Amino acid sequence: MSAAELLEVEAIDVHLRSRRRASRRTSDAHILAGVSFSVAPGEIVGVIGETGSGKTTLARTVLGLIQPTAGAIRFEGEQISGIGGRRLRSLRRRGAVQLVFQDPLRSLDPDLAVAAIIAEGLDIRGGLDAGERARRIARALDLVGLDQTVAARRPGELSGGQRQRVTIARAVVMEPRLLICDEPVSALDASNRNRILRLLRELRDALGIAIVIISHDLASIAGVVDRVAVLYRGRIVEEGEAAQLFRAPAHPYTALLLASAPRISRARWRFDLAPEQLRREGTDAAPESGGCVFEPRCRFAVERCREEEPPRTPSTAGGTVACHRATEWRASLERDAAR
Repeated sequence: MSAAELLEVEAIDVHLRSRRRASRRTSDAHILAGVSFSVAPGEIVGVIGETGSGKTTLARTVLGLIQPTAGAIRFEGEQISGIGGRRLRSLRRRGAVQLVFQDPLRSLDPDLAVAAIIAEGLDIRGGLDAGERARRIARALDLVGLDQTVAARRPGELSGGQRQRVTIARAVVMEPRLLICDEPVSALDASNRNRILRLLRELRDALGIAIVIISHDLASIAGVVDRVAVLYRGRIVEEGEAAQLFRAPAHPYTALLLASAPRISRARWRFDLAPEQLRREGTDAAPESGGCVFEPRCRFAVERCREEEPPRTPSTAGGTVACHRATEWRASLERDAAR
């Protein structure tokens, strides 16, 4: 990571403690383990993985809603993990990092008009007269493609796509440097999903902001992101330039996600495997000590995979991959196909 990065996430761990009612015992869950990635100014990065892989925990940790138990998070060169009190309140009032929620209906106050919803952050920050407040609301509506008449309406009067545009307007009105979008299109139909994802890219181009899109749906974000980080059981198993990673994944889990996704363009993937060719029968339980977290599901695993956790090493996608057999498993498939 370099000083030019806007966001730097360096080797963070997150443990969450939960209490079981029946036994009154507490247990420690290791949600994120050694997660590192970066986002450059104006870059769109996708974080993908199955439900339960730790994607939302990662978003909440970057936003300061959860504190990492190890590692560091820096924004514009300033460490933002582990801070509290006045520094944390000042950071949030600046609004330089904004969140776009998954479910717009649940994240919008049904009793407020759209103008009031968009201006919530501005009102907390303060310092604007009525004219400037109204100008910024109007500009935010224009940026997300909503008519100015929407300002007087309430969320219940809007379509799902319009509500999600309101949540994006509420974020961009703060003039952020970074948007974190947590499953921003999962609650929308296919046509609205495409429109919202195109809108995010248009906002990046118009405003120069960086965007992190967290999603389980690889197919949806394929044409939008510049780089991808693949999260599995709280670990980044592969990351790299999007087009190259989709064309030739270096980790079997990435390949499994691609093989399971609806085909958008076979020319783009050039990867035509069935999921069962990559997944082996058996438990999903992680190794008891050490080892690769994907080993129980990987048909290419060997004894080393069960005993030694793979480090992240350079990959063919211009990024990194955590796989002992990154240069071998694909060749194994090709040999099988030739028989």
